[in-house]
Amino acid sequence: MQAGPLDGIGRFSYEIIRRLAANNPNDRFSLLFDRKFDPSFLFDKNVSGMAVPPPTRLPMLMDIFFEFSLPHTFKKIKPDVFFSPDGWVSMKSKIPTVSVVHDLNFVHMPEHLPPMWRKYYEKKFPGFIRRADHLITVSEFSKQDIVQQFNIAPENISVVYNDTAEGFRPAKDLDEIKQIRNKHSAGKPFFFFVGLIHPRKNIDGLMEAFRIYKERSASETRLLIAGSKKWWNAEMEAKHQNNPFRDEIIFTGKIPDETLKELYRASEALVYPSFFEGFGIPILEAFKSGVPVITSNTTAMPEVGGDSALYANPQDAESFALQMLALADPALRRNCIEKGFQQCRLFNWDRGAETVRNILHRYANPNS
Repeated sequence: MQAGPLDGIGRFSYEIIRRLAANNPNDRFSLLFDRKFDPSFLFDKNVSGMAVPPPTRLPMLMDIFFEFSLPHTFKKIKPDVFFSPDGWVSMKSKIPTVSVVHDLNFVHMPEHLPPMWRKYYEKKFPGFIRRADHLITVSEFSKQDIVQQFNIAPENISVVYNDTAEGFRPAKDLDEIKQIRNKHSAGKPFFFFVGLIHPRKNIDGLMEAFRIYKERSASETRLLIAGSKKWWNAEMEAKHQNNPFRDEIIFTGKIPDETLKELYRASEALVYPSFFEGFGIPILEAFKSGVPVITSNTTAMPEVGGDSALYANPQDAESFALQMLALADPALRRNCIEKGFQQCRLFNWDRGAETVRNILHRYANPNS
């Protein structure tokens, strides 16, 4: 596992575990990886790392890792508690287990998973969720979803919000914005999206909203889409090719963190029309970058955006286009930006790490 740009689960794991190690020097942390790992993940003297085979690239290998490799490793390192930041647990291990279930998109949108992984999630994850001694999730929306879908007692689920990586900031001045746009969008203003290029992220709807926006505004504004095309499919390709403004839709691919921060602060707005999110870290990244946010009025996104974002129906591309058009109003832009800075203060990795620390200690020392 190499250091580099992190997805939402990776960011949560990195930020929380780094703080757990730094703030609890008397605790010992053993990080278990399924492949060779970057030494930078060993954050402090109280952190050790171990590569435990096999690499978990297939469901069968996941079973071997969690049901054979992990219990064998636990006998060696003798942990007081097992913390799983991504929902997988060992059904055979008797070690007290605290698991983070970020969302239930596999329950609500299973059609977006490859068939073998869909079957794996459907068969295994209900057991993983019920096996954990305590669950953590990243929004009140996800907590209530877990309660309703799996009949878990609410008191056995804690909410620990995400935050962002460091370094997101507004542009210093118009010259900085101009330089970034010259580099990435031929000097033109642009709306921005970041995330996996995946059907759940509603890229089709985003491109359609951009088409409507362009036809009604006669604007030179571009659309920049940042993320890996791992899930790009024939339907998305057809929608792109049939879009009359396809030459003004720029796919950047996966980008380094510094480029990501540049693009945020030079954008007109983040447009984030996802169908389903357990949180939505890009919403906070945009707020911290001093740009407005247009996002979906479903799942956890209103919880994260509060009254600082503009909302639209992800099933209705026109509703997103109307919000994009509305941001031509300078007063609305200023209001969204100012409220966004305030909304950010509700989310803090340090508070989250302290909550996780208290939960882990409770289960590591059940008689104290």
